[in-house]
Amino acid sequence: MKNKGTLFGTVIILLCILNVSVAAQDLLVKSYETKEVNGKKVDVDKIEKFTSAYFEIDLYSMASGAKWQASKKLSSGNGYFVSQPNGTIIIWQSPQEFLNYMDARKYEMISNQKSKYMISYTFKRKS
Repeated sequence: MKNKGTLFGTVIILLCILNVSVAAQDLLVKSYETKEVNGKKVDVDKIEKFTSAYFEIDLYSMASGAKWQASKKLSSGNGYFVSQPNGTIIIWQSPQEFLNYMDARKYEMISNQKSKYMISYTFKRKS
């Protein structure tokens, strides 16, 4: 078994909170990417304040629809989760609770596409 606590382990998690003030209504994402360090692939995580005008995210059903998690995997293999300032990934009780969360952060839904266990959303920042 590999020791995950060492620099040379399979996974290294770094938590970098930006030097910007985070208000209660900011949209934060925990992004992750895989990098090569000393010939080994490692995952690097960081918390960022999302500021773009458009936001795409997938809301995944967990535990038979009783809980929901928002994340997006990019074609590069990297991606992001909606998170709290401490990096904890947020779990919602329903899609409506997630939509209320996004509305409070001044994003309006402009499209959605539902499948059995996921809803893909596109949001636009309100003017």
